Amino acid sequence: MLNKSLRLNITLPIYAFVLTLAFAGFFSMLEVDTFHDGILLKPALDVAKGKILFKDTFTQYGALTTFIQTLGIKIFGPYLISLRLTAALFYAASAVALWKIWLRFLSLFATGVTFLIWLLLSPYYILLFHPWSSIYALFFQSLSLIFLLRFFDTQKKSFLIAAGVGAALTFWCRQPVGVLLFAAIIFFWVFLALIRRQSRKYVLLYSLLTLFGFILGSLPFFFYLIRYNAILDWWKQSIVLAFIFGQVKGGSFSILEIFKSLFLVKPNGPTLLWLLWPLSCVYMAIKAIFKLISDQVDQRNPIKILAVSFVCFASWLQYYPITDYAHVYWAASPMIGLSIYALKPFYKTKLKTIILLTVVLLVYHSKFIARIDTAWYKIHKRKYYRIEQPNALRFMNLVSSQAVFHTKVVDIVSKYLDDHPDKTYVNLHSHAFYSLIHPNYFRPYIYHNSVIYPDYRENAVDYIEVSKPLVIEHYEISDFLYNYQLIYIDEANDFSILIPTD
Repeated sequence: MLNKSLRLNITLPIYAFVLTLAFAGFFSMLEVDTFHDGILLKPALDVAKGKILFKDTFTQYGALTTFIQTLGIKIFGPYLISLRLTAALFYAASAVALWKIWLRFLSLFATGVTFLIWLLLSPYYILLFHPWSSIYALFFQSLSLIFLLRFFDTQKKSFLIAAGVGAALTFWCRQPVGVLLFAAIIFFWVFLALIRRQSRKYVLLYSLLTLFGFILGSLPFFFYLIRYNAILDWWKQSIVLAFIFGQVKGGSFSILEIFKSLFLVKPNGPTLLWLLWPLSCVYMAIKAIFKLISDQVDQRNPIKILAVSFVCFASWLQYYPITDYAHVYWAASPMIGLSIYALKPFYKTKLKTIILLTVVLLVYHSKFIARIDTAWYKIHKRKYYRIEQPNALRFMNLVSSQAVFHTKVVDIVSKYLDDHPDKTYVNLHSHAFYSLIHPNYFRPYIYHNSVIYPDYRENAVDYIEVSKPLVIEHYEISDFLYNYQLIYIDEANDFSILIPTD
């Protein structure tokens, strides 16, 4: 028979998984964002149909994100809900991974409290649920940290290789997070050797093992890219475009803009309360450094604290360049447990833990209340509708305006293309979702094509002039469509449909 403590250690992470899946899964079924959902759904559907990622279809994120979402489509069907539920599953898996990390420093009760704080701060209560690459990156980032901590427990070098693999998988979900995670682990080894005055051979060995794991985890993706001659397109879409995006959104990587993001001094962003998590990690790192310098007999715990801190510092950089409640949440997730551990002197008993929880609730009172209020409104006050077309939105719950808009668009496009079976349609809109309205769609959708594929728009214009397809465009219509007739326009959705006049 298992003792009570062991039973709880086994069952409570399962409860955390189920509770997270229930919350995330429910909110994943609500509403649609044609921009953000389309960016992810289009390549996943294309790959599910046998197209080559980066070569036949476009994604600005890591290949693993699309492959995971393609698997979700294979399991659940060719719908947006498949991506949303897959992301909800990874939220739940991250809950278990984070629980395992937090339990290394916190009591079982404090770990449960930390989990509830993490769950209640989730962004999908107040924002739309986005099946973003950061969700998958969070899971593999947490997995990498678990392997790193296991190395300290066992001294088995295979765990360092596994930590490198985890960093690689993080990279292939969301490139900046994986690069920063890998750099943080390497820098941790260098820093640890400096403060402990260890031989350089240990730094080199541990770094090479981590690097080996990173390369090992990346090999399947490079084999795929080389086999299908897609490596140049991958470089343009996932590396060059990611750099350009950061440059544009982050003010050319200026130190001032990075500082504003990290310390949350940008206007209309999350409040400074979100700065408490990374600052707590800074405090714990400094505390661990002093313990290591003091040459205490047992330095295993300070080393682990320092390792977690370095991973948290890398995650903190996700506050830049987009600082909103979703990005700071994904970035802060690994920090929350370490921040609660920083308060350990104040909750050595269950009573003190309850008092501490009350204090945390008071500090974050407005954040929790805002999420509860918005979630309650979404559940009980808002009326939802389901539509059959476009097929990608089946089983999704849409608000009235969304249901009316998408039904109208599908009706117009389908009627025209059914009446003109020799015609196709072209999506000049920046929302990739509009490429999924009808099967007669011409060319793979490429967002930001003018940056990395300067000839794409020119080729599209040439095709339009010769083939005269139906065109989906923004509210502001391009000049070269002068021989087209506007048949539908929706200013609220920045959307228009045009057909040729001849």
